[in-house]
Formats: sequence, structure tokens, C-alpha cells
Amino acid sequence: MKKLFYILILVLGNSINAIGQGNLQFNRVITIADSSFSYTSASWSSHTLGTVPVGKVWKIESYNLYVPSSSGSYSGCPNSLCLGINNVNLHLGNITGGGGSISSTIWLKANDILQEFANAPGGCGTITAIAFFSIIEFNIVP
Repeated sequence: MKKLFYILILVLGNSINAIGQGNLQFNRVITIADSSFSYTSASWSSHTLGTVPVGKVWKIESYNLYVPSSSGSYSGCPNSLCLGINNVNLHLGNITGGGGSISSTIWLKANDILQEFANAPGGCGTITAIAFFSIIEFNIVP
């Protein structure tokens, strides 16, 4: 009877481990520096910066989205430049006078899409946005 009890404990213990969520193992640091997003319209435009690979998670340590004052016919146009995840616009507010930095920690799971969204009022011309992200990538290990 005592032997059966130990076997039962061993089997249950292993099955509980099997349904765990896994552990995170550091893989690499990712730096995204992108200045290829240009927009002109008063409607929202989006630009994909990256997709989290399968079996990985990303931890965004910090990011900076900004519009340099020399961009297009900027002339102090109020721009809305926002972080986006999976086509959801996370509005950060209007950017005037060149841009701004925001620091926050955001976790993204496998297949999440990292984006930037922007718009500007008509008459601002073509504006180029700059994005910088500092990301830690982890492997998910059982």
C-alpha cells in the first residue's frame, strides 16, 4: 500500500509539471531602430516593426517614437504617433515640437505584432516617424 502511494505521488507530481506554463530563458537583446515610416494623410496609417516568433516572448523595456522637426513640411504640425499591438492603437497623445520619449515595460507573446500608428492634419506634407525599441527576447522552455 505504501509503495502504491509513492507511485501515485510520483505520477501526479509529473503530470502537474506537464501542464505548467514553462520557464523563461534569456535569448537575446533586440534593438529596433526604424525611420522608414512616412505618412501624409489625416487618417491613421500603420507600420509593422516586428512579430514575436513562435516559442518566444518579448519584454519591451523602453521605446521612443518621435517625429524630427526637419521631417517634411513639419512646421509644428500636431502629429499623433502611437504604439500599436495587433492592430490596436495605444494612443500616447499628440506629438508637437519634435517628439517625446516614453518608458514602460510591455510583454508580448508569440505571434503578437509590434506596430506604430500615426496621423497628421491635412497640409502637413509627408512626415517621417522614427521609432526606437529596446527589447529582451526570452525562450519559453518546458
